[in-house]
Amino acid sequence: SAPNPGCAAGTSGASCEYDYCLGVVDEASATLANTIRSQAAGTSAYAPNSRCGWRITSTTAHVELKFTELAIENGFDFVKIYEGATAPTGFSLTAPAAEPKLLYAATGSTLPPKLVFAAPVFVTFESDGLGNTAVKSDGTPDSNGGFDLKYRSLSGSSDIPANGICDGDWTSPIKNCKLDHCTGTQKRDGAHVHGEFSSSSGQSAADATDYPAMTTCRWEFEVSPGFTGLSFKATFWDIEASGALTSTTDAVKIYQQGADGEPSGDAVATLKGGDYLADWDFDFSATSGKFVAVFESDLNNPV
Repeated sequence: SAPNPGCAAGTSGASCEYDYCLGVVDEASATLANTIRSQAAGTSAYAPNSRCGWRITSTTAHVELKFTELAIENGFDFVKIYEGATAPTGFSLTAPAAEPKLLYAATGSTLPPKLVFAAPVFVTFESDGLGNTAVKSDGTPDSNGGFDLKYRSLSGSSDIPANGICDGDWTSPIKNCKLDHCTGTQKRDGAHVHGEFSSSSGQSAADATDYPAMTTCRWEFEVSPGFTGLSFKATFWDIEASGALTSTTDAVKIYQQGADGEPSGDAVATLKGGDYLADWDFDFSATSGKFVAVFESDLNNPV
């Protein structure tokens, strides 16, 4: 249920007894920026077991989201942005008929770039029940952890380059330019032509600071009629590797795609941290014509 609309910003509950976000709030964006927060402004830290949602609507075609603060527990606490006005599972009394598409997820303390999406969007924040060991971008503890996220409307696509958000086309199919990391599921049509995919989405992986913890990205491929396979070659590879005292599951795996769109059977190819670029240069024939590449990272990424 939605929080009490009579509560002050950053509080919720029947008697405004909660000093952190809880429930779902409807927010209407305007050309002047408003802010949503993990806790009331000026409070020392966000609370454990926070569970909040903001449905951000707009009378214009696009909404701009800009993190001005981000210091949440890396890999445990997440801000997520979904396409459309539908609340994902866990943020409404009834489950949605179909899960909304995840557009972006933020964790840790690295400020994301300025984000622009087709309106409306649904923003969620969840923290676990443990201590919120947020750190600053320099790695030192941050006793004032949390996030501030400003949002505002853009009147049209012409406003996007004018506001310094993009210097090129949209990063398809996610309505944003130069995302700093991959997220969700993307389609790569026309597999017979050259294309690429990256943990850093709209920018070169070599130029990215890092890929985030607990990320899952998928890219779907379909071999066009008349073609019999796919060819893959890694151009940059710097992923956490298992060592004598550490173990990691970070990897890219390619599967044939089942009728339900999910990976089917064992991976036909796997590239792990510590592998060489030469290990990711191969061709294989297609039997179904459809493939899905999956990148998953675990909790820590000390590359």
